[in-house]
Amino acid sequence: MTQSLSDLERHLAESFNAAHDEPRWAGEDWTDPVNRVRHAHRTQSRRTAAVSAVAAAGLVGGGIVAVSALSGSTDQVRVIGPAGHGDTGTGLDWFMTRDRYDAYVAAHPSPSPYYVKVPSPAPMDDELRTLKADVAAALPTDARVDRADAADGGNAGEAVVNVTLPDGTPVVIERQQLHYPFEDPGYNGASPAPETTPGTDETKPPLTEVYTDPQTWPSGSAYSVVTGNVMGMGVPSEGGWNGPFVYVVTADGWFTRWTAPVPVERLLGWAQAADAHFTAGR
Repeated sequence: MTQSLSDLERHLAESFNAAHDEPRWAGEDWTDPVNRVRHAHRTQSRRTAAVSAVAAAGLVGGGIVAVSALSGSTDQVRVIGPAGHGDTGTGLDWFMTRDRYDAYVAAHPSPSPYYVKVPSPAPMDDELRTLKADVAAALPTDARVDRADAADGGNAGEAVVNVTLPDGTPVVIERQQLHYPFEDPGYNGASPAPETTPGTDETKPPLTEVYTDPQTWPSGSAYSVVTGNVMGMGVPSEGGWNGPFVYVVTADGWFTRWTAPVPVERLLGWAQAADAHFTAGR
């Protein structure tokens, strides 16, 4: 039977209203694209996932961004990068202080999740191959790679490498391409008082999480060191630890995160050496 014009119009209107009310388009529910790990000592790798797609073009560090359809998705777009970024941009265009990030979010639609799910571990690809080479350039030559996955947790494009040093120290390195700037919030403060476990005398120190102000290296990559007792990382063979973390973002938006239970200076040195290798080869 042929559908009448009025029935068709009503069906289209109902479909539009349903799409309009779809929760994933609610911008206020996605104000910080970095999903921080809030629990330490996990028995499996927990990660900080930075960013997603945006729903329109806008400005990043004074440059107009370009957008294109996201592979594997029909309802989202992605930021490719600031136009003319090359010699003038830095990682600070993607890795922003709180005031800059707030101003950016106010002027641009909040992103919606963009991950394409694939079986994990995913086969070696160019991104993971490059990450492994950068890690090898920064760590001792006799470091052992225990895990390498091109899609950590099944998220396509999220490469991860787990390494164990000769002294048994675990190191976790993750990398992905950013599609929206993210915030370096600086000092997050501490809880007002130590936490007390109900029914016991057990107390825990105040929760703290401190990001250093983002700075740049000669390569143009921005970095920040995160310390505190809130965020944690764990690997099955080594248990878990609370930081430090080093976040690194290149001028064209490649985000790499390092963590290991070592002094900040040592972790920062590895991250900078790997960044120098990465940016020199591009």
